[in-house]
Amino acid sequence: MAETHTTTPCLDSGRLSRRNLFIGAPVVALGAALAAGDAKAALAGVLLPKAKETPVAAMYGEITRLQAWINGDNGLSNAELAVETDRLHKMANAIMRLPSDGPMDFIHKLMGHTLNGENCPCCCPDNAAIWKQAKAIVGGMA
Repeated sequence: MAETHTTTPCLDSGRLSRRNLFIGAPVVALGAALAAGDAKAALAGVLLPKAKETPVAAMYGEITRLQAWINGDNGLSNAELAVETDRLHKMANAIMRLPSDGPMDFIHKLMGHTLNGENCPCCCPDNAAIWKQAKAIVGGMA
């Protein structure tokens, strides 16, 4: 009986070429990240392109950082805390005036406007704008 041999693309000539190593590098990186147990980073870094941060996402990040700082041990006096809390609420209202760039922006707006769910969207001054954007995302399905 004759033996059959299969070849792999990288070893078709019996040696690794620079071109084949370059082509295989993402697979090796993915395998290494998966072996290290960091599947989320592996999939995000290799399979999914890095998303461009939108103005809405950037403002949501600012709201989240300011909110965490206000709620943390920051050493602010009551008067300083009131000023920063007012600034936070103005940012939460301002995020609704930024143009959206898809469903993730809607989620960032909802989370920023409600201060990560601490406030009910029905009590927010711009609550009609939230639901108008939600209806626009789902279109005729609602």
